[in-house]
Amino acid sequence: MRTKKVLHFIELNKKLLPSFIILIIAVLILIFARSFELSYEKLMIVTPFLLWHNLAEISMVIAYMAIFLVTYYAYEQTHQLRTILIGSMLLASGILEAFHMLSYIGMPAFFIDNTSSNRATTFWILSKLIFGLTFLVGSNVSNKIKCTVSKIYFSLASLLISLLLFIIATWYPSFLPAMYVEGHGLTPVKIFLEYLVMLMLLIGSILYFRNAFKHRDKSLIVISCALLLGVLSEFAFTQYVGAYDIYNYIGHLLGVCSLFMAFRVIFARNVLTPYIELSAAQEALSRHAENQEKTIEKRTRQMKLLNNKLLEDLEYARGIQKSLLPVFLPDTGRISFNAVYLPTDRLSGDFYDVFQLDERHMGFYVCDVSGHGVPAAMLTVFLKQCIDNIVETDRFKGALSSPSVLLCQVYDAFNHSKFNDDVYIVLIYCVYDNVEKKLTCSSAGMNVMPLLEEVAGNISKVEMKGFPICKLSEVCTAEFDDYDVHVQSGDRLYLYTDGLPEARNSKGGNYSETRLMKLLAENRSIKLFDLTSIITDDLIDFSEGKKLEDDVTLLAVEFRE
Repeated sequence: MRTKKVLHFIELNKKLLPSFIILIIAVLILIFARSFELSYEKLMIVTPFLLWHNLAEISMVIAYMAIFLVTYYAYEQTHQLRTILIGSMLLASGILEAFHMLSYIGMPAFFIDNTSSNRATTFWILSKLIFGLTFLVGSNVSNKIKCTVSKIYFSLASLLISLLLFIIATWYPSFLPAMYVEGHGLTPVKIFLEYLVMLMLLIGSILYFRNAFKHRDKSLIVISCALLLGVLSEFAFTQYVGAYDIYNYIGHLLGVCSLFMAFRVIFARNVLTPYIELSAAQEALSRHAENQEKTIEKRTRQMKLLNNKLLEDLEYARGIQKSLLPVFLPDTGRISFNAVYLPTDRLSGDFYDVFQLDERHMGFYVCDVSGHGVPAAMLTVFLKQCIDNIVETDRFKGALSSPSVLLCQVYDAFNHSKFNDDVYIVLIYCVYDNVEKKLTCSSAGMNVMPLLEEVAGNISKVEMKGFPICKLSEVCTAEFDDYDVHVQSGDRLYLYTDGLPEARNSKGGNYSETRLMKLLAENRSIKLFDLTSIITDDLIDFSEGKKLEDDVTLLAVEFRE
């Protein structure tokens, strides 16, 4: 029995080795940071520091919001008090983190001029106090405690607390002790509060570590390591004397790592765990099915319960994915959109998005990822977050990446991800300039070409080539090209995935691009909104009630004066 416990402990450590390695590297960085300070100061002047600082802050805000969204939608199914408490408190922490970034010295005025580091430091310490309190509370609340209070109230409480703290720190700073004094650095109060945060995180880490062995849950050890990393991050913030100090920089990097480690566990526990539990139940059923009739009945009941839970989880996972789609498609007067979105399963491998890049540019894309179900849905989430991050970075820099440049960045990010080598993404990304009436597109291996319907009635394919988003960066360098498409008022563009032309009926025939083009030509005078309904109805009639074998997505775009 003792030998089994030792082997279990060794196996546990193998799975948790990456977390321990990250902790060791963080400690070494903190120990030797001062040795590299001169090189750091030469390399990291104010502008690059602000860039990396804001990227780190944006990453942390994204992590906070991602944790909040996962817990927010999971609460509908689980009603766990601990889940909604952690998510709502981290929502407040993330909002204050955003205030900190926008108030940082060197940034443009955020309601008031950012001439002092005290306000940004105050937002930072308030965010971290809530962060430390979140996991200290979470470690002491059992996940078996259920709550019937609406999740809206938790979210509103977080928003109101964030707003109140913002008002006090911005217009009534005398109500709070100074955290940073220009020329002198951190105040004793700020350093004390940092150590208080460190103490809360340390206590929370110990409690999670104890619960991990009590409940044999290795994911809690990852949370414990994430909190220890947070302790090291806060320690770094007690060491800097200038707003652009090396310890300030290190503290942000460690903070990002800490948050994403926590997000990984929270996401796994609320979204992926049911699939693991279902797999374990299936394996147990297979072992005992041959000779044990009572065991079969017992496991069958368990399977039904787990399957119902899985279907429920898939439903709220579907809700999460659906919430990432545009709620309202824009109609600016110069360009309008409508879409057909028909997933074959609860979770889809197709995705589309439309967003305003700046006052004169509109971006939109349609993508198709390999596979179906949860893995495919995770790829669509990755793609959306990746493109959103690139767009936000462009906005911060006041620049606009061309479609081909954006696809290059997505390709690089995908090759640095941990997805399997056999998965890939194909998409077409477009940018429309409503002043010059210029449409620029770039393809990442999309195997069906967009259709351009001119106001005169001609319908033609917009031919373009491109490389799929896949893991081949070590073999070849992907190149993407920009294609300029001439459009005028009244023209329509149709982007769609191969699930539409390849849809089959009971006789094995394909819907085909020819049928689609004929349908478009016959309904040229129909409004765009009604046209997409006609396409959907025609596809359903063609399929004769047969379930679609692949996801179907069509994004219709109409250009106007």
